[in-house]
Amino acid sequence: MLLSFIGKARAAMSTSQPTRYVAIDMDSRHLRLVHAVMRRGLPKFKKLVSVDVPADLNMTDSKAVGEFIDRSLRQYGLQGHRILMDVPRSEAILKPLTLPFVENDRELPGMVRFQVEKELPFPMEEAVVDFTRDRFAGAPGGNGNGSGNGHGKVREEAAGGKGGTDGEDEGTSEETHVLVAAVRRSVIEHHENIAEAAGFKLHQLGMRPYADMCCLSACLSQEDRAEAHALVHVNSDEAEINVIVNGSLSFSRAAVVKMPHDGNEHEGPRSMEDCISALSVEVVRSLQTAQAQQADARIAKIYFAGDTGLERSVSEKVAERLGRPCVMLEPIQALKIKNAGGSHGGGFISAIGLLVGQNQRGEMPLDFLNPKEPPVERDMTRVRNSALVAAAVILGVGGMVYGVAQVSSEGKTVSTLRAKLNGLKKKEKPVAAIAKRDAYIQSWVDGERDWLKHVAHINSLFPPADQIHISSLKTGRMNTKVPGSKKQIPHRTLVYIVKAKTARILTDLERRLDAEGYLVKFGTETTKSDELGYNVSNTLTVNVPTDMKIDPNLLVQVGRPDKDGSIIWIKNGKKFPGSRSNYRSSRSRGRSR
Repeated sequence: MLLSFIGKARAAMSTSQPTRYVAIDMDSRHLRLVHAVMRRGLPKFKKLVSVDVPADLNMTDSKAVGEFIDRSLRQYGLQGHRILMDVPRSEAILKPLTLPFVENDRELPGMVRFQVEKELPFPMEEAVVDFTRDRFAGAPGGNGNGSGNGHGKVREEAAGGKGGTDGEDEGTSEETHVLVAAVRRSVIEHHENIAEAAGFKLHQLGMRPYADMCCLSACLSQEDRAEAHALVHVNSDEAEINVIVNGSLSFSRAAVVKMPHDGNEHEGPRSMEDCISALSVEVVRSLQTAQAQQADARIAKIYFAGDTGLERSVSEKVAERLGRPCVMLEPIQALKIKNAGGSHGGGFISAIGLLVGQNQRGEMPLDFLNPKEPPVERDMTRVRNSALVAAAVILGVGGMVYGVAQVSSEGKTVSTLRAKLNGLKKKEKPVAAIAKRDAYIQSWVDGERDWLKHVAHINSLFPPADQIHISSLKTGRMNTKVPGSKKQIPHRTLVYIVKAKTARILTDLERRLDAEGYLVKFGTETTKSDELGYNVSNTLTVNVPTDMKIDPNLLVQVGRPDKDGSIIWIKNGKKFPGSRSNYRSSRSRGRSR
């Protein structure tokens, strides 16, 4: 009972909506502001404002754009309300997706992200992805008779680079159709930076084609909504061509054609007639593509909207080419909006659609600020914790005292365990050292070389001890470069420190080892005569190839030198026979003893 009440209260708080909104739609020539109050049915539209954008305003400078919007909101007294904005079609990627049928929508975000990740033209880390269930079986691109592509497959967008998609078989109850929209994270950050510079917190960031669809749906009767329609929205930067079937966006494409400023045919790179012709071609081509993909959904009417002054001329050319009725969409008259300043409202359809969608759904189908994410299980833990906290408050002081006692007891346990852990860490150090040595030895074993045989073989190749002797032997590692690559392979090596009578002896030793197949490398030679007559010392590194084998029967047994006990003589302070003094005087030996 308590959990149910808490859940209902939180749901009511989370779904409560502010009553006043301002929708912003902007292109390089005009800033459009629509203020409305939310109510049942359609919003009550209070004010529609169109502001000319300064010619020197850099649209990529989010700070400058935000400051311009802030000045405009203050000028018309629209600051302090929740703000809605949209992303143009040209900055988004639309992908229809067919998934296996799911009953629980909580499973959809994870499935969508898994499938669409490999289809995006940019890394998933740079993308913001949202989606909506598509009531139209085919999703954008149609449900015509084209060949299907199976569950979980994403169809490519139609020709034009930014627009519609290929067809798919008609959906069944075994499939779930969703429309995925993805934009680069930099686009979202640009809008958030605009909002920050303008001094407001952006409430929702929808997508312009969906906002246009909401506006068109609000302007049509219930009977007209059941038919398939096309909506061409022309603004100063591009024309968005959308096809709506059964209340869902089935085709969407952006045609980028720069418009002459204020209808001046001599301004800009294109004349007004060129723009009308180019736009007509783009609209006809797009609608023919959409119609070919969904032959069973014939477009009944083509609606044109915008405030560039070219829409009517473009509609006449399209009607002539396609033989379909083309009409101007006038939301001011259709929605009976007052205080519109004599405008027909064609340029405001995106801003109006944002408000209509917010009023009817509480949110737009696509919101890039709050995209649908896979459920996080810890949310349930948070709910349980909240319920436990509420129960603890109801139980009163007794429960709090019990909790404090439990915390104290657990604290003592933690302290005891921490002390034990510190003791174990101290005992672990020698074990870790042994493990490190074991790993080092194991790496030698894994080299698959019979090191003892190789050491015996190498020693047999050394000259007699009266010419050269080994003062140190240790192991090492040498990197060998792979031919044709920067990669280097580490090899275990034997490192000798040798002393010889002459440098030629070392050269002969190097030649012998090399002839046997060993990889030999000498260090820097040091010339310094010692008391035993060895004049040259050097470091000898021997690398044993992996495939080199030693036959123990062929090893040459090295005989023991005549003066094998010479090292003992040296330690006892004696000299080799033939030196100036063979022995110390007995008097000296007596003192040393």
